[in-house]
Amino acid sequence: MPNQGSHVSLNAEARVSAFIEVSPQLRHFLRRYLVNEADAQDLMQQIATCFLSVPDTTAIGNPHAYLFGIARNLVAHYCTTRAGDCLTFDSGAANKVLETTVAPSDTAAEMDAIQHDILRRFNALPVLWRKALALQAEDGLSYEEIAKRLRLAPETVRKYLAQGKAALRGDGP
Repeated sequence: MPNQGSHVSLNAEARVSAFIEVSPQLRHFLRRYLVNEADAQDLMQQIATCFLSVPDTTAIGNPHAYLFGIARNLVAHYCTTRAGDCLTFDSGAANKVLETTVAPSDTAAEMDAIQHDILRRFNALPVLWRKALALQAEDGLSYEEIAKRLRLAPETVRKYLAQGKAALRGDGP
């Protein structure tokens, strides 16, 4: 896979290789949101089709993040059109909050309140914690890559991510 920070053109073989490398993580991501395994497999095929048919591959700076961006968009669309076949809101930082707070009988209003609470907690975090969390979740960056972008030590990034996730769960500040 090309350097994740560069914007070079990816030929078809490089895109296939990138997709194969990330496929296990994509499957895991889809299973977190979808109830039906067949639907997850369908979305995997759609992700591959979208990724392999990108006309201007120089726009793909980080293939891993690009694939997860496609996956997030497809899951969001799928869940809005087939609400009964999706699991409730889930993110790596908010899993514990939702697992301990959401019962199957919760209403949409209660779900909105929970999502609002998580967003409120996120916005209350220090700026560098929020930036580190966003770079990891949205761009799929490693500790080292986040450290370079934020001009911090990798250990500081690890600490900020751990503290930020704890705060989102309600375990921290």
